[in-house]
This record gives sequence, C-alpha cells and structure tokens, in this order.
Amino acid sequence: MSKEKIFEVVKEVASDLDYLIDEVSIFFSKNNVKIFVKIDSLGAISHEDCSLYSQELSNRLKSFDVSKDYILEVSSPGINRELKSLDLFNRFKNAPVKVIYKDKEKETNKVIKGKIKKVLENSVKIVSQGEEIEIIFGDIVKANLDY
Repeated sequence: MSKEKIFEVVKEVASDLDYLIDEVSIFFSKNNVKIFVKIDSLGAISHEDCSLYSQELSNRLKSFDVSKDYILEVSSPGINRELKSLDLFNRFKNAPVKVIYKDKEKETNKVIKGKIKKVLENSVKIVSQGEEIEIIFGDIVKANLDY
C-alpha cells in the first residue's frame, strides 16, 4: 500500500469520526510501516478519542492489508501545541503563547510570551507585559501555546 493510500485512509477515518488531522508521518522500512497521527477537534482530545480513532484506523488498515507488521501511534497535539496557521491563532485567541520570530532589524530571533490578542489578515497581535506587539505571520519561526 502506498503512502498516498494510507494518508487517504487516515483522513477518511478522521472525517467519519469528526476529528481533524493535525499531523501525519508515514515511514516504510524493510519489515514494517510506522504511522504516526495527531488528531484534533474543536474541543479537547481525550485518551478515549485517541483509542477510538486508533481502533477504527487499525480496522480499516487491516482490510487493505497494509503490512503484516505495522506500528500505529495516535496522539493529540497536546496542551502546548504548535500554532502552525493563522486559523489556529484565531482559534486560541486570549490563550497564553510563546512565539519565536525573526527580528529583521537585528537579524536575529526574538522570543515573546504573552496572550493572543487579535489575528489580522497576515499578522498576530500579542499582549506581553501590558504592551501590544504585532508580528507578521511569515516572520514567526515557531509558536506554541504556553500553559
């Protein structure tokens, strides 16, 4: 079975169970296939959610005979999830965040901790120590919730 087909099944199961896919990694080796999936939802993801998704995905993968030996790991993005899009910044508005971004003037990276105040068309406003700082999304090196 190809990576594309496995990815298709991963997305299908998520859609059928009303989950979102945060991340998927698929690795083939001589003897097995390793599949790592991070599921998400608009609410919280529990261990039961991961178990349910894992069971359903396993059943479907078996029906396609993916491999005699495969490793499946299902998890959530976690409490300190990475914010990879403006949509995620918007979803977690008012949440504590840690952002590493490029400071073009000093040609270095800066770190800011604060709360997500506002999401604009191509930037994010963070309030830190009473100061509001606007960061262009393209300048963000990495951003995580910071609970």
